[in-house]
Amino acid sequence: MKAVATAVIAQHAPMSQIDAGVEEAASTRADAIVSFGGGSVIDAGKIISVRLANGGGRGLPHIAIPTTLSVAELAAGAGFTNEAGDKAGMRDPRLLVETVLYDAELTLATPMQLWLSTGIRALDHAVEGFLAEGDHPFNDVMALDAIRRLFDSLPRAKASPHDLDVRTENQLAAWFSFTLPAASASGLSHMMGKQIGARHGIPHGVTSCLLLPHVMRFLERRMPDRVALLSEATGPDPAGRVQRLIASLGLPDHIAVYGLGEPELRRAAGELGGKYPAEELLKIYLAAL
Repeated sequence: MKAVATAVIAQHAPMSQIDAGVEEAASTRADAIVSFGGGSVIDAGKIISVRLANGGGRGLPHIAIPTTLSVAELAAGAGFTNEAGDKAGMRDPRLLVETVLYDAELTLATPMQLWLSTGIRALDHAVEGFLAEGDHPFNDVMALDAIRRLFDSLPRAKASPHDLDVRTENQLAAWFSFTLPAASASGLSHMMGKQIGARHGIPHGVTSCLLLPHVMRFLERRMPDRVALLSEATGPDPAGRVQRLIASLGLPDHIAVYGLGEPELRRAAGELGGKYPAEELLKIYLAAL
């Protein structure tokens, strides 16, 4: 079967490219969407599918073939970059992908830094889901297992880039990390990352590398017992262990690498301030600088 229309989507899914994809798919009367790539591509496919819904009803069938570990394919939401260059999002049950195909062999062309950084994104999902408010015993079991698997398998993926069994283990761990999607996606590390990611050209997974350990230290002062439980999967000092894992994978761990300084971070913290005071958020950003 040959694709009748193709849309190329850049990171953070610019809405202008999504609009072009909608026009292209509509002009060819496409009857299904196949997304092949990372989270931006999959989120764009979701939005295109829903925007082509017949009479506002069910969206076009959407088959996702992920090539990163961001697990966008499991969320009933989609992120995009608006005309102002800021990250925005939408939630709709119709955004859920109908079919997901995981095939480790199809991920071999994914650059290793992208693969590993989205693996830290999956770790971010697991940690923030575990630290979410309320009781969620099923998610807690899955999140801790995801954390163990990611700590074990991400270094092995770096050491053996073409080992399909290891990549499959990475994919399984990422899947396990996302059993509490809404709470994970609205976690503090995620929200702070979205605030600087699209605006400053920082990849989605890399924002987790930059911020997750510092957010964990911030939350540890507010929920010490809960954060301590993460040591069951990470070992003692969970935030320190996460930070050392990121460094061992050769991933970015300082915001300054992307040309940001205190003025940009103060703006981001000010716009995000609400549940947590802007000055407290600025301290987290500056710790990651």
